[in-house]
Amino acid sequence: MSGISSRSVLRARSGRTWEALFKKPPVQTRCLHSTPSRQVEIPSFDTTRAPLELKEALNTLRSKIILPSYLSPETQKMLFRPKHKKRIEADPPTIEINDEVIQFAPMNRLKDLPAMKPLVNAAINNMKSASDFQNLRPLLDGLRHAHRTLPEYMWTRMTRKAALANALPSIMTCVQHVDKTHFKLNQSVTVNELLGYIQQKAVDKEWGFPDLKRALGRTRMILELLETELLHKRSPDEPGAVKYPSLHQDPQIQAARLHMAAAMAVRHYKGKDKGGLVEKYARELLTLWPRNKGLLTFYPKEAYENKMPMYYLTVPGNFTWYAAPVAHGLKLAAQVVPELAPQLLSRAKTVECEIKDEMRKHPLKARSRAMYDALFNPEKPLGAPKAPKPAEESAEESAEESVEEPVKEPVA
Repeated sequence: MSGISSRSVLRARSGRTWEALFKKPPVQTRCLHSTPSRQVEIPSFDTTRAPLELKEALNTLRSKIILPSYLSPETQKMLFRPKHKKRIEADPPTIEINDEVIQFAPMNRLKDLPAMKPLVNAAINNMKSASDFQNLRPLLDGLRHAHRTLPEYMWTRMTRKAALANALPSIMTCVQHVDKTHFKLNQSVTVNELLGYIQQKAVDKEWGFPDLKRALGRTRMILELLETELLHKRSPDEPGAVKYPSLHQDPQIQAARLHMAAAMAVRHYKGKDKGGLVEKYARELLTLWPRNKGLLTFYPKEAYENKMPMYYLTVPGNFTWYAAPVAHGLKLAAQVVPELAPQLLSRAKTVECEIKDEMRKHPLKARSRAMYDALFNPEKPLGAPKAPKPAEESAEESAEESVEEPVKEPVA
């Protein structure tokens, strides 16, 4: 069963619990304390249908890194100290998980502890399906409990891999539970990667109502998390560094929510602004977006330099994938809110000029070309080139697809 196991017990082989052994300086011959068992929740993985490489990576991470972290700190120290080797061998600590009893042997930090990052990379690279990605949340939970920190670029990689595996719900779950997973939306590239795939999903499904409703709900949720969840905030700027607005106040990010709300109005409400969402989001965005500023000039020049926060927009052939939905959303919103049309269209024109400039200078990456054609090329069929529909859909998406009639969206 994926996710978190129901109950687990930490105890010694003889039935005694391994608890604070060193509250006072220990006597080497002292017996272990007999105290009540601790009930804790420990992540478990579902690898029934997983590729062999994924099973091996997850099993190693679980047995060598995650499970030892659920022993008491004193017991963990004993596992790695040679002077306690005989004691551990004679009476090893164990973890009991749903009738499975796991024993721990003495460990050598240099020989027995594997490098974490290559194992995590191996696990993510071998997650090929939505069911594989259901192991992501327990994996990140376990690593967080073990105080193992992943580099922030991993969040972007995970998002891309999950999108290709039709597993965006797994990413959304990790983002919502950032306190447990540490999956932070604190970088522009990670946020816009996720928002881009959310919008692409609606485009690929040819603007179907359940797909648009889902995409709008997800973009709204991300904006709310960016505004309210402290763990998703940008890291504090260093003294003298370029000052960046909060991510929820970035027009590029707000444009995703406006795009989906405007598409809902145009495609399913005959251009009517049901609930006033389009006007609300448009006004908020225009307040933050200065006239004559584009996505590549919104921040100071140094923000787009190598290894700076907005550098990803300048990677050749990459910009259009992020920018095309922004321009398209602004133009759709102009149809829904005519009184704001001049302001919306002026910003759309600026972004379109940036897109055309990139097209002149660089060949577009495949996903950029597909996104642009789906939104702006009338000679192409609506929607990016489609891969065969995955055999398995997540339970969340299957349930949402059952919606048939438009409903009024509440004002946020």
